[in-house]
Amino acid sequence: MKFLSAEFEGNRTNTPTRCAVFERKKGIFSLESRLDSGTDDLLSLKGSASLVAVCGCPDFSVETVHVPASLKGSSLRLFLRSKTAGNREKSTVRFGACSQPEGSGEKECQAYIMPDRAYEKESGLDAEERDAADIFTLSPLALCGITSALYPDRLVLHAYADESKLIITISKSDEVFYARTAPATDRAMLAGELELTLTHTAKSRNLRPDLILLSGLYATDGHTSDQIRSRQAVQTVLAAPDGILAECPFDVFHKIIIPFGAVLNGRKLDFTPEKYRKKKIFSKTMSALNSALLVILVALTAVNLHFFSSYKSKTEELAKAASALRADRELTSEILSASPSSGYLLSYLNLLNERDKNPVRLLADVEPLIMHIGFDRVILSRTEPTVIAASKEFGTLNSLTEFEEEIKAEITRLESKKYTVQNDSRFGYDSLVANIKLNISRRGAAE
Repeated sequence: MKFLSAEFEGNRTNTPTRCAVFERKKGIFSLESRLDSGTDDLLSLKGSASLVAVCGCPDFSVETVHVPASLKGSSLRLFLRSKTAGNREKSTVRFGACSQPEGSGEKECQAYIMPDRAYEKESGLDAEERDAADIFTLSPLALCGITSALYPDRLVLHAYADESKLIITISKSDEVFYARTAPATDRAMLAGELELTLTHTAKSRNLRPDLILLSGLYATDGHTSDQIRSRQAVQTVLAAPDGILAECPFDVFHKIIIPFGAVLNGRKLDFTPEKYRKKKIFSKTMSALNSALLVILVALTAVNLHFFSSYKSKTEELAKAASALRADRELTSEILSASPSSGYLLSYLNLLNERDKNPVRLLADVEPLIMHIGFDRVILSRTEPTVIAASKEFGTLNSLTEFEEEIKAEITRLESKKYTVQNDSRFGYDSLVANIKLNISRRGAAE
């Protein structure tokens, strides 16, 4: 399997600073190609590879959330969401596993928070690249992917720098406890920045790493590396990990370490905002459906072509039959118009026409509703109403009631388009959970 991993500096440029193509065979990665200066045409390099976009985000933050030890499952998730919502701007939040310090009645959970503007406006990706990206993640989290692969059971500070930025993270296994991104204006300041970070995290967060990893200029700049070794008793210079990445020279590895770390993380730290993830899922579903319909159409066309050859000899007979049918239709129309049962017969013909309508055609009108509420399942049928079902949790009663009004507005919109909507949704004002179930069907004659 191949991965195209592209690192963006955020809103400073619309071109990735580094691109690398990795191939994984039997659990071992190899570096197939790389571009240190990036490319203006990222999608031309993608081919069949999975696209992993890595973005610099100075406003990415890690917060520790304290929760009652008794909370589990959906109650725990709802509590965490309510604690991280606050008054901050719209953000995408992911949560790490919760731990309970010995003797404490509370759990500690790490919340990873990215403002959505980092994806929508500041990432450096254009709309087409965002749609094509299979994974969107952040540079500090990519470094933690390297840390986790090398030292999964130790608390590690990982310091990275290049010509434009420095990133310092503290993590253990898949848990991130601290992340900082800052401009790197002077190589002479790199060692001092690391020293200040160690002091700050020890005093303010009680984080005392077991090990210090150096990468990028922290490892390849001899003067900086020597300065750190002279001040820190516990440290190591990072080399390409044996058994994970094959035959990658030391200097090359330190240039592609962030793209590679993002590939190692995979989807577990994907920070694509929820509404965009749902849009991608819907698009993929529709694409698969269209492909299936295309296959059916090709098969039916082949069958028709097979039979078409036998029809040529009967062209004249068909023409005569068509003429007779037209005459019969005119006679039938006269009979229907004069019959007392004409209304019933016309209704029956309309019902037959409705039965043959493709339910996929409803999606054009129903799509805004699906994209708004998301869905756990959508049931399409030629003879039964379209069913949309979803379950959503909310942090506040206001957000739940606002969502209920939005659903009612969508139902009104559909009813104005000649749809009948049976609303069997339930809104739990105590549990702050909305269980949506809508049965949607087109009313009236086919248009």
